[in-house]
Amino acid sequence: MMKIGLLDGGDGRSKHSPKVGFQVVRWAKPQVVWAKLNIDGSARSSPGPSGGAGICRNLGGDLIFAFSMGFGVGSSNRAELHSVWQCLSMRRSPGLSKVVVESDSSFVVDLVNRTAIPSWAWDHWRKRIDEITISGSFSFSHIPREVNGPTDGLARLASATQGNSAYFVWADLPRDIKGLVLLDKTRLGAVKEIP
Repeated sequence: MMKIGLLDGGDGRSKHSPKVGFQVVRWAKPQVVWAKLNIDGSARSSPGPSGGAGICRNLGGDLIFAFSMGFGVGSSNRAELHSVWQCLSMRRSPGLSKVVVESDSSFVVDLVNRTAIPSWAWDHWRKRIDEITISGSFSFSHIPREVNGPTDGLARLASATQGNSAYFVWADLPRDIKGLVLLDKTRLGAVKEIP
């Protein structure tokens, strides 16, 4: 981890800011027989126009499917949960039974993993997700926001346009999302600030 101190050049005396560290974080490929779903939700205000996205990839980091979908007015938590449900529903068609689901929302991961007690407003979403995950092997994990770049980009697009798109070929993804998926596949990583 690299630490950086800042100097004040105005009076010649050193003034150090709090030290900030940086860490390289990478999207990790799933195990051999598993697929990986990265999920994200986005709301332009709270509540406001919301949308979500998911990207499913195999061991090689190749695209199995991706989607972006506008969800109307809502919160980012609702959009994130709706994205989990939507993506798990879509995975039925390719017949994926062993799936790692990653989200940068600790709220959603805790809710689905039952490490948080839901309010009545969120229990409905957890039950809908439980109905899908009962048939298969699923693992839900929290990841840093910096590792979820491609999905974040698709979710922001969906919340802005309220459009719906499905992608089954890498070449059909929006240009900037293609680049982010390729960076994940090559495992170059992103930089995360650590206080």
